[in-house]
Order: sequence, then C-alpha cells, then structure tokens
Amino acid sequence: LRFYVQMLRPSRIFARGLKKEPDRKTISLHELKTGKRLTQNALPADCKFLAYNSWRIANIVKPSSEGRGFKPIFLMRQIILEKIVATLQPLDFVLALWQGGSAAHGYTDEWSDLDIAVVVADNSVEQTFEIVEQALTEISEIELKYRVPEPAWHNQSQCFWRLKETEPFLLIDFAVFRRSSRNDFLEIERHGKVPIAFDKANIIVPAHLDKNQHLSRMQARFNEIKIRFDLLQPLVKKEIYRGHLVEAIGNYHNWTLLPLVELLGTIYRPHRYDFQLKYFSRDFPVEIVDRLTPLFCIANLEDLGEKQQTAEAFFADILPQAEAKLSNANSQK
Repeated sequence: LRFYVQMLRPSRIFARGLKKEPDRKTISLHELKTGKRLTQNALPADCKFLAYNSWRIANIVKPSSEGRGFKPIFLMRQIILEKIVATLQPLDFVLALWQGGSAAHGYTDEWSDLDIAVVVADNSVEQTFEIVEQALTEISEIELKYRVPEPAWHNQSQCFWRLKETEPFLLIDFAVFRRSSRNDFLEIERHGKVPIAFDKANIIVPAHLDKNQHLSRMQARFNEIKIRFDLLQPLVKKEIYRGHLVEAIGNYHNWTLLPLVELLGTIYRPHRYDFQLKYFSRDFPVEIVDRLTPLFCIANLEDLGEKQQTAEAFFADILPQAEAKLSNANSQK
C-alpha cells in the first residue's frame, strides 16, 4: 500500500469488496481514473478509508472507456455525497439534507454537478460551511472556491467548490437554508422529486405547485411579453443597420430569442415557463428544439437579419396558441 500511495494520492484509489466480505484479510485496490487494478493484496488495516460506497453505485456507474473499471466521476460523486452526509448528520444543528438538480430530475450523467442543500439552525450557517469544507479537504485539495455574495437572489447562503481530484464538471453546489427561512425549491413540478438523505425535524415536505398563483404569474408575464416583444425588436434591427454585430446579437438574444422561448414555455412546459434556456432540450418537443436551435447560430449580420425575421414570425405564429391555452386554464380555475 505504501508503494501505491507514493504513486497516487490516496483519493485516487478505491477498494472493492470490503463491504460484501468485511472479514476478508486482503482487498483489491484500483486506480480511480481508469478502474485499473493495482493490487489484490492490500491489508485493510493499512488503508485509510475516506468514504464508503453503497450498493446504489452499481445502479449509476457506467463502464469506463479507459479500462475495465468505472467512470470515475460517478464514484467521486458518491464519495463526496456520502462524506458530506456522514459529516453533517450527527450534528444537532444540521436538521436536513437533500439533493436537487439532476438528482431530483433523474438525469444525472458524467457532466452533472452535485447540488446539495441543508437546513440548519439560524446561527449555524458559517459553522456548517467550515465543517463541510474541512470534510472535503479529507477527500482532495480544494482547487477553486466561490462563496456567493449575500443577499443572494434566492435569499439563502451558497458556496461552490471544485476539488483538484475530480473532473471540472463535478462542481459541488452547496446551499444552506436557515430554519426560519422560506424554502421555494421543493415544488415537485418545477424542481423534481428531491432525494432526501436525512430529515430530523420533518421539515422537508415536497409540495405541489400552487396552480392558481402560478397561473396568475404566468398570465401577467404573458401580458408583458406580448407588448414588449414588438416594442423592442427595433433594438435588434437598428444595430444590424449600424453594422454592429456584437450589439445586435446581444439584443437579439435578450429581446427576441428569450421571450420566444418563454412564450413557447407557456404552451409546452407551463410549470417551468420562466426557466429560460434551462432544460430547454429536455423539456420541449423535438420538433420545437429543431426549429429553434438554428436561430441561435449566427454567421454574420445578413444571417442575423434573416433569423430575426424568422424568429419574429415564429412568435406571431404561436402567440394566439399561447393566449388560448392561458384563457382555457383561467376558465378552469
């Protein structure tokens, strides 16, 4: 084992078989990056175990293209998650922990980040960040850290970490909710079914959307977009006429494409109409994705002028459909 630790950082090695056979005298060590077996004769007593993987790893780990082993990002994802859970669950002031993002929507892949949220006692926010950061350093050196300035748009405290031993895609997005604060991220229709690691006070109660309130907001937004779209198209056209490609593209993205996507959202994904481009390829029908995607690809000013006109006509086409859908929804209140 000492030989392999000299070759690789400990967090780049994983062991197999110990949980299935806890009394075995030797274990197999593998390189995390490729899954390549390093030895079959390591002594468990000589090994420092940073985290244990559960049977769930077998359901999400894919064969590695680099060898006979596993995709490293899935292993590291589970190692990080279980390390944070094991660190925080025993603490009295940490009341609950769950995952959001791809884990809540069932779309985790090798490019997914790790979205974790916790509820803590109001006066324990900073202590929680410090404890989690220390736990992460036991897995790997922290390469990058970004603490979101407060007050944040969601009124919670949030920090991002990237570990040196992970792929850059495996960003750790860690949000801390004070117990007294409001939690708007549990609505199933918008944020998925969150996997709950623990909930000591029964405070994580995923709820369904308040349909009437949501419909009122969507109607108000529709009324605004309907007027603003026509009003603001000259902001795109005048920059095209001036020959300013960068400014024209910026205005086209903000005042033509994003309102178009939001209007389409009222038809095809009303629960998430306001998510802009988030989950775009997943939420919309293939024919809509195929029709809209080329409008985002601009070659030059002439091309932009043509695509702006196409997008404007697209908006005019679907406006009555969106209006009818909202009218129908309002009549069923």
